[in-house]
Amino acid sequence: MHRFTSRLNVRFGCLCLLFPIAWGCTPQYPPNIPQVQVDITLFLGDPFLVNLQGVGGSVEIPGGSRGILLYRASIDQFNAYELHCPYAHTDACGKVHPDQSGLFLVDDSCDTGSGCGSRFNIINGQVEGGPATYPLVQYNTNFDGQATLRIFN
Repeated sequence: MHRFTSRLNVRFGCLCLLFPIAWGCTPQYPPNIPQVQVDITLFLGDPFLVNLQGVGGSVEIPGGSRGILLYRASIDQFNAYELHCPYAHTDACGKVHPDQSGLFLVDDSCDTGSGCGSRFNIINGQVEGGPATYPLVQYNTNFDGQATLRIFN
């Protein structure tokens, strides 16, 4: 019995040491992006949203801090990302948009084509390159399976 108890204590002790490390490695959202109330309902039949008819389509809509990008990840899943760049948050040009490939969101939107150069994966909002360390803020979505899409936080 003593041997079992000591093994249990060692395992529990290891878990206690690893838990803070694992907790610190989880993605965190940028504290520098303003938290704006979002509750938007869209009807996919709207001609403005025609790019969302097929999987892989995206469209920018007003809302959030600097706009929202909607991306259709599958038939029934939509992702909604804040366009406010988490790295260049104080820069008036700190806004992401889809690159030419449509696979990434990049911050190079200044009139001069500059910007911080951060790149984010359009499928999950995670950092793919550049100086950014935080992923894009992602809003919740609810699709009714037919024509109504709600974006909210």
